[in-house]
Amino acid sequence: KDEWTGGLARNYALLLSAGKRLVMLDDDVLFQVYEPYPRPKGINFRDEIREAEFFDGVGDWPGLKLRSELDPVKAHLYCLGLPLRQAMGRLGVNALLPEHLAGCTVAEARRLKADSPVPVTQCGSLGDPGIGNNTWLIELTGESRDKMLASDESVARAIANDNAWIGRKQPHIASRSNMSAITGVDHRQPVPPYCPIGRGEDRLFGIMLAALYPDVSVVDYPWAAPHLSTTDRSRDAANTSFTGMKPFPAFYVDWLDGRLGSWLRESLAGRFDSIAGVMIDLSELTSDELVELHRDYQSHMACKDLAELQSTSVSAKSSPEAWQAFITNGLKRVNEELKHQWMKGGSEDESAQGTVTEQEMQVWRARWRAFGQACSAWMEVCGRQQ
Repeated sequence: KDEWTGGLARNYALLLSAGKRLVMLDDDVLFQVYEPYPRPKGINFRDEIREAEFFDGVGDWPGLKLRSELDPVKAHLYCLGLPLRQAMGRLGVNALLPEHLAGCTVAEARRLKADSPVPVTQCGSLGDPGIGNNTWLIELTGESRDKMLASDESVARAIANDNAWIGRKQPHIASRSNMSAITGVDHRQPVPPYCPIGRGEDRLFGIMLAALYPDVSVVDYPWAAPHLSTTDRSRDAANTSFTGMKPFPAFYVDWLDGRLGSWLRESLAGRFDSIAGVMIDLSELTSDELVELHRDYQSHMACKDLAELQSTSVSAKSSPEAWQAFITNGLKRVNEELKHQWMKGGSEDESAQGTVTEQEMQVWRARWRAFGQACSAWMEVCGRQQ
């Protein structure tokens, strides 16, 4: 009862929708469509995060236009389940031109096929970003970054992280799905279940979906739905969440991602079994192995944060003072945590952040095994629901 169980409701929705197309909405989303304007024509395949802009008050969203005539469910169904070529035609692109592939990786370009399925559609959010920290701000680029760094006031709005547009100005095609306040799923073909317990269920679903269908295409629409959370997620510069000490077992989604490619079988049923096998293998790791994976992941993420912050600090010298303070505070916190981790070494300091107990590991072993078993039976269970 004390765990995040967002994936549980989504699994229930998947079971009820087997053999059909499904659109899932978070319970704090308004049934509205807002589009950025003016909106550039075309489509893009760039491997980059969504754009962002930050505002003063909820409902005060200049640069975004309410399309009251549009139904967000029907808007999601517009491309959901189509082959990529047909979906692109509906998005106004009848021929793929070189400029559409600007910023697209070679691997992504080679993966694209005209008949690639579109089993998932996504959209942006407006209002609460649904992100519990503000460390992602250093990843913004281009116009989003320029607007954020325009003044101390614009930086403060971004750091508060409680009223923002996060989305696309053009339709975006990706190889994996991720977080979306409204998500379309084509369940006429088998899709994986969501992990019912813990955060990161959207990302894990995207990894498993790409493992089942390597040529999958995910459409991220150039519109956003208002997301007005009842949970206060606001942050300030003194309470930034830069930290390498990710809670146990944050490592397991990346661990799964790194192993699925070499385990996959030819048939769809075999791929479901491959996912199940990796999850069950994870549940059978020893306590020493799990602790080592956890600590390695902590160190890796802290070093990644540190490298990004150090790179950002070089260009921050000409930025508003609020941004400089934000970066300086982040560097201080990550350095302190890395120092603490090195000094702690392999000691059993029960008060140290990031310590893993045997009870926690036993609980997660049981969850991973159960989820693996569920993945193995999922195709048959959903088939019976049709």
